[in-house]
Amino acid sequence: MEYIEKDKMKNKVFSIFIKEVLERRTIECDKEIKFDYAEYAEKNGRKILLEFDAIAEKGFEEIEGPVIFEFKPNGKLNQDVIKKIMERISNNERYVNATYIFVVNGNVNEKLLLELGDNFDSRRVRIWDAIEIEKWVKRYKIEYFNALNSNNESNTNRDINKLENSIYIDENSFVEKIMCIVID
Repeated sequence: MEYIEKDKMKNKVFSIFIKEVLERRTIECDKEIKFDYAEYAEKNGRKILLEFDAIAEKGFEEIEGPVIFEFKPNGKLNQDVIKKIMERISNNERYVNATYIFVVNGNVNEKLLLELGDNFDSRRVRIWDAIEIEKWVKRYKIEYFNALNSNNESNTNRDINKLENSIYIDENSFVEKIMCIVID
């Protein structure tokens, strides 16, 4: 992949970038998203803490109903992880019909996708991996630059050159050339 070296961003950059893109996409659809969300719920007569990387309670883009996002910046996602997360909230009435989107920093094994198709409702579980993130990096260059910039100690000229020295303000507008100086 052109932008994501070895199909992976640094964990901190990945998380910041994903949050910025999701926030922008939510605003464009006149919806709301909450990050680092936590609430207590009852399960089997005891209180448990439900934590989500992000939640869009009133839908996200064309998806109606609650949408729960789990970020996997380390790229590790398997059927057990998905099953554990879904079991954790399965008895909570608010999230019974929620859609779960796993945003993965890297490529997801095709075998996992086949296993998911057999064991989970594909309308409720979606996986966005390096293929989707690559599209976002190209479309949301400003957000990508902001994520790189927020992690100053790890920025290199090579990272900044991945922006191809241009930021597209929007698809129908002008292209603004930028010059970046990295101070070690």
